[in-house]
Amino acid sequence: MVESENNSTYGARLAQALSLPGHQIRDKVELAERLNVSRQAIEKLLKGRSKEMGAANNANAARLLGVDATWLATGVGLPRPGGFQIEWQERLLIEQFRELPSEDKADVAGLVLDRLELKREHEVKGTADPYHGVTRGSLHTPMAPTGTPAARPKAKRNTK
Repeated sequence: MVESENNSTYGARLAQALSLPGHQIRDKVELAERLNVSRQAIEKLLKGRSKEMGAANNANAARLLGVDATWLATGVGLPRPGGFQIEWQERLLIEQFRELPSEDKADVAGLVLDRLELKREHEVKGTADPYHGVTRGSLHTPMAPTGTPAARPKAKRNTK
């Protein structure tokens, strides 16, 4: 294993993890809230007045900050092995994906792969991607060939 530079204390590694991009935690206050510990406990760690967190809090902090739990606890290895960076949105999707039943995982994976193939086809052809800019709320809106939402037939209202 490789030991990262400048991570001789737990507090230094925690500070480094907080400063890395790719996680949802805004600051030490939010970290304390999410771990259900006091702000003072986090500050003591960061200032070196406390040596380390317990195993469960270390694992949770590592997950929240998107770093390797062993690295956070011991300083051995790298914060993110292989230098692989993952944004918080990707991490959230992965966590949600893992909770799906197997048959749903296959469906979701198929949708993503189909979408990527369609995107590549449009890039190769140099044509507009009909799904570019589609937002979560409009995912189920039929798309016209021009990439704009298709007009939906108006629902008939019962006026009795």
